[in-house]
Amino acid sequence: MQTYTNSLKQRSKKLKEELPAVKLEVEKKRQLCSRGMHDHIKSARKKLGLTQAEFADRIMVSVNTVRAWEQNKRNPGKHALEYIAEVLRKERFHDN
Repeated sequence: MQTYTNSLKQRSKKLKEELPAVKLEVEKKRQLCSRGMHDHIKSARKKLGLTQAEFADRIMVSVNTVRAWEQNKRNPGKHALEYIAEVLRKERFHDN
């Protein structure tokens, strides 16, 4: 029993030591995933030739929301991404 307890204590100590590195890695991955989103939204809007207000109207959000996305202050949720995709699909279909 003593060996098992010591083993658990050692394992717990090792995990506590590794935790900051794991948290840092998770944060880096989160930033990488969200870092490009604002660039994609802004470039898509500009390719469509829309102002932030016009783009916001098309995807049914406020201009402040679009501005926050483009400034990488917030990320769009699932429904907003679906609206964005729909607008892009319509414009691509319309262009062809």
